[in-house]
Amino acid sequence: MVSYEKHLFACYNMIVQRHVGEAQGTNKVTMSLVELQAVRRLQSNLSKTVLKSDDLFQKMAFFWTGLFVIGVCLEVTRYYNGKASDPDFDDPNELLQLFVNLMNFFMLFISLSIFGAKLTETAHACTMLVHRMINHAPTEENLELFSQAHLLVAQMNKPEIAMSGWNFFTFSRNFILTIGGALISYILLIIQMAPSKVKDVTVASDIKIMASLYNATASTVLNNITTRSGTW
Repeated sequence: MVSYEKHLFACYNMIVQRHVGEAQGTNKVTMSLVELQAVRRLQSNLSKTVLKSDDLFQKMAFFWTGLFVIGVCLEVTRYYNGKASDPDFDDPNELLQLFVNLMNFFMLFISLSIFGAKLTETAHACTMLVHRMINHAPTEENLELFSQAHLLVAQMNKPEIAMSGWNFFTFSRNFILTIGGALISYILLIIQMAPSKVKDVTVASDIKIMASLYNATASTVLNNITTRSGTW
């Protein structure tokens, strides 16, 4: 559905681009009043469709994004906690399972976010084109036409046409990069905080050496005590 709405906005942008191209080098708007009113109705209907879709799916998109972030964090934490607590946990199957689970999370999130971001970008792609189309001095003959064109610009800006997550965020490329960067930072932090095997082996060997020294010292002391007791 989001892809279909993006296609409709792309067709709308093509109509505006054609009229902007025809107006290049002239000092008048090539679109007639009837055509401009039709474009306004088309833009209004498309905007209502997108906003209605956003009302239907924004809660689902918000909770899915939250589950994606929590799922990635829990999956990475589970793997490194298991790796630190169980020596047999670090095998290729566990690493493969972690990779597959993360890829599933990321693919579903990226597909949802990219469709939403592309729809948002396409809906606002021709705003500057409309400004260029009406960037001429109005005359008495086309005063009503310019009024309709300025109304078109106003309705393109408000309300904002975008796919959101319960109005907490808007799907865009910046949003995707922000979420991705935050998760990568979390993963790197978990990797740095996870105890390494070399460190564990060193600590274990130090404990064994200290235990051996303690046992040897205790044995020597007991032998000395026994010897002195026999002498007495």
